Amino acid sequence: MVWNLNDIIDERKFDLILGKTKGKIADLVKDSKACITEKNIIKSKFVKIINLIEEIVDDLNRLYGYPSLKEEKNQKDQNSAYLKSKAKSLISYFEDSVRPFMHWYKGLDEKHLLDESKANMLADSLNDLKYHYKRIRYLAKRTLKQKEEEIIQKKDINILSTIKDLRSIIETGQTYTFKDPETNKNKRYNNSALLIKNIYSNNKDIRENTYKALFRPYINNIKSYYLIYESVVKDWVQESIWRNYLTPIQVRNEENDVDDITVQNLISTTQKNNNIFQEFFKLKANYMGLKKLSRFDLYAPIFDFKEDEYSFESAKDTVFRVLKSFDNDFYDYGKKIFNKQHIDSVPLKNKSNGAFCATISPSLYPYILLNYTNRKRDMLVLAHELGHGIHSVFANKKPPSVIEAPLVLAETASTLCELLVFENLYGNETNKNLKQKLLIEKLTDTYATICRQIYFTTFEIKAHENIPKGIEISELNNLYYDNLKEKFAK
Repeated sequence: MVWNLNDIIDERKFDLILGKTKGKIADLVKDSKACITEKNIIKSKFVKIINLIEEIVDDLNRLYGYPSLKEEKNQKDQNSAYLKSKAKSLISYFEDSVRPFMHWYKGLDEKHLLDESKANMLADSLNDLKYHYKRIRYLAKRTLKQKEEEIIQKKDINILSTIKDLRSIIETGQTYTFKDPETNKNKRYNNSALLIKNIYSNNKDIRENTYKALFRPYINNIKSYYLIYESVVKDWVQESIWRNYLTPIQVRNEENDVDDITVQNLISTTQKNNNIFQEFFKLKANYMGLKKLSRFDLYAPIFDFKEDEYSFESAKDTVFRVLKSFDNDFYDYGKKIFNKQHIDSVPLKNKSNGAFCATISPSLYPYILLNYTNRKRDMLVLAHELGHGIHSVFANKKPPSVIEAPLVLAETASTLCELLVFENLYGNETNKNLKQKLLIEKLTDTYATICRQIYFTTFEIKAHENIPKGIEISELNNLYYDNLKEKFAK
């Protein structure tokens, strides 16, 4: 299935829409200047400005979202890069234009000071944006002077985002050479999704050769990856210092509206109880007749069964049957995402790895990217991403600035949909061994969702502590290796 991006924007009218949006920004500048200098603030005028900001944000999301999704499909599409560059320039112009108004609202304009009571009065008039704007006022303590904010914003959009795009180009341009132990011949893959499916093979040699084939291009490009990662980390840490954050992770926590203590408790509780997953892997080794698992056995099946393949159509039918039995709205919203052709499923050269769901606008059904390879796991990924999409449709009455769920909430609907499909597969399975296999696979996925993600975070914390001091690639590798040893109690 190939997605239809024309719902976002008609590419033939891209420049026309860009020009109209620029005109709206000019109107915003005029109206916001009048609002700032007004002695007696009229709530209706303030609400009108906020509504215009939301309208512009929606336009910008479309202008940027269209080429970005085209680029996800083909990282070497030069026209997408050109359109994205145009959209970035307009976003930069908008940020410069709205900054004086936002500084005024945050109480940072000394010439036209907006006190706390008036700011609260204005926020109270904003309905669905009320909490959002009270948060903006609260986070004013992190805001720098206008000229400094302008420099940071231009650095982010012109340099940092380009560095991240460069990483995607390197990764999607990689090819993977896999030596098939059954035929002793090499196979070349242009998309890692087609290779990664082999880590679930019954054959240990296939799994080992798969990992080696997967990692080899990263090893070959390790200096490029390191320089990109080092640049992003140093940038993150430096900005956190400028904004008076206590730690680099506090930036993310505050962005997600969750306190540091809660996050630290989650991390420490997982570390304290990681023996649960260690015991699970011992159990899995026992099922497989091994003394202990190797790196290549983490996702291996416990029994030597040939896994059934699920075509995209059969997976879709299964997911929708499950959703229909659960809730009519879940079923209807998921069906509409398909009917709108907002899903792209086929693994291709230069296509981004993995899967995601992108919300572009409240007035659009979300877009889902997959790399579907006919495995049961792919069916569960479909259910997972469709859960994100359904969540997005439920939220589409919200303004563009607040339609996206924060990270701490975002995985709720997706995990629910994935679990519903899993329980259906498990409940309908009559073979005892296959039921055990399904349970082991689900527990392995739970490890990946909880323990692995937490240990990724602990590695990031150490990386952000050490990289700004100066650290070699080998030292960074050792930090991650120590992380793995703690996780697996090696």
